[in-house]
Amino acid sequence: MSDRLQINLQRTYNEVLESRDEYNTMLANNPRPWSKDTRIKLGSRLQVIKQHHSYMLQALEKWEDLARKTKDADQRTAEYERS
Repeated sequence: MSDRLQINLQRTYNEVLESRDEYNTMLANNPRPWSKDTRIKLGSRLQVIKQHHSYMLQALEKWEDLARKTKDADQRTAEYERS
């Protein structure tokens, strides 16, 4: 049941890691004081990371809800062990 959620979470997690790496690279390559363009790019990367974080929290709540609503005890245990 939660396979689609897991796939989406993994994809989003990978995107967060990529965004983090891009952000860290920008920080390393652009010493302060930052230009307006650099500030915009850094802010944009942070915004993407925040959006992914929000999505991941929502998806984890859905997964938790799905596990709680699962009637079969073995399936419910399996869902909790995967999370």
